Amino acid sequence: GAGGPGGPGVSPSWSGRVGGPDSVILLAACGANESLPTSPELPADLFTACLTTPIHMALRFCCNSPLSNVTVDMIDRIPGHLSDRRTPLGELNWIFTAITDTIAWNSLPQPLFQKLFRQDLLLASLFRNFLLAERIARFYNCRPVSLPRLPPTQHHHMWDAWELAAEACLAQLPALLAPGAGPRAPFRFSSFFAEQLTAFEVWLQIGARNRQTPEQLPIVLQVLLSQTHRLRALLLLGRFVAIGPWAVNLALSVGIFPYILRLLQSPAAELRVVLVFIWSKIVALDRSCQQELVKDGGHAYFISLLHGPTPQSAPVANGCGFPPSNTNGPQPAPGRPPAPPPPATAPAADGASLASSVSGTLPLGSAAYSAGGAGLPAGVPGGLFG
Repeated sequence: GAGGPGGPGVSPSWSGRVGGPDSVILLAACGANESLPTSPELPADLFTACLTTPIHMALRFCCNSPLSNVTVDMIDRIPGHLSDRRTPLGELNWIFTAITDTIAWNSLPQPLFQKLFRQDLLLASLFRNFLLAERIARFYNCRPVSLPRLPPTQHHHMWDAWELAAEACLAQLPALLAPGAGPRAPFRFSSFFAEQLTAFEVWLQIGARNRQTPEQLPIVLQVLLSQTHRLRALLLLGRFVAIGPWAVNLALSVGIFPYILRLLQSPAAELRVVLVFIWSKIVALDRSCQQELVKDGGHAYFISLLHGPTPQSAPVANGCGFPPSNTNGPQPAPGRPPAPPPPATAPAADGASLASSVSGTLPLGSAAYSAGGAGLPAGVPGGLFG
């Protein structure tokens, strides 16, 4: 609905009864003096359609061109399920989640980002879809409003990445939906996440020197849900947290904790060294994460590695030697000789040596980075972590 005289979306008398604007979360389709857009090419309620069916609305907005051979009926029949990232519809939903999270992460103050995009799954989904509603509605000279107020994001450059991925999918729809009993053309999955990992790798080589916030960080976390790119993403995260406490704080603020906590349930041997390395950086900085780790039983993962006869036992034992109560340096595990002191290297070299110890020296964008790991536990939905 439209806003009242007390500002966009809420009147003074109502806000006073509920404890003030800070306690109100409101999404409105337009401002106080605006009219809702009406057009034969739009749904009757554009705002609600964006909030409830964002992928279909975003695709309709992308194909709104006289040169497009994709119809609204084709979009309504796009194959797959939102929860299955191995299908066209599921992959688009995954990319949309990563892009809207990235736009919010780079546009909102950190406390507001945490409140709207990390505290509640339903609220995060609504505000991600609200970013889309703002982008589409402003094209029709209408400005959706919200409490808390959000900065304008309709011109953020990550929307270009979304349109590129959406158009690549739309270009395949006629062949995917072609009638006939013969075999249909295989779907070509997007290279979006691999390209964003490469952009993050470039940032580690160049942007990290000036401590500029890497805009790809929310996307890197989403890539942890992918079995194909998980090892590469973890290696890059290991190099990132090796920069120092500043980087670890950024990773925690963007929401890394639930991702790597779930990965402790993965039996993949190739993830062990880099997981231990990342966890050692986190528990050395934030003791609340230590408590959550023990509460969820994650400490058993590190205990099992200390006693497991694996080829990687030496580096794993050294990494596990950072007990939660001691951040001064590696401590010997019970029954083991003290570990040799680590070489005096710069933090950036620490992360680079980690990557080399797991997968050897890999060039930028190397396909060897895409070695698969084990999937997340069965029954865990892909959108669980935002």
